[in-house]
Amino acid sequence: MVRLCFATNNRHKIAEISQILGEAFRIQSLEEVGCDQELPENQDTLEGNSLEKARFIYENYHQSCFADDTGLEVDALNGEPGVRSARRQIPPVTGSGAGNPGPQAAPTYRSRAG
Repeated sequence: MVRLCFATNNRHKIAEISQILGEAFRIQSLEEVGCDQELPENQDTLEGNSLEKARFIYENYHQSCFADDTGLEVDALNGEPGVRSARRQIPPVTGSGAGNPGPQAAPTYRSRAG
């Protein structure tokens, strides 16, 4: 059985990935590999943050690892806030007329793995 760390402590994510990958893999959480540190997220893209977290676990805990990062992307804001979603608040778009950018303002939730 191959041990593989998923850089999360979200038990639902661990269970979902374990079910998808089957019995050939033992998916471990951050807690299970001994990581209680805040993972770095210093990159400009969701993909970059995912890779940074996975590399951090590999380099510091010597575990093969994959990670994900998520963000909210709004087309009318050129994909912003994206990677900075957790650090930025966006005022809601309400009403109709000139101040309402319409359907292009609909946010898109994106998740990337590395």
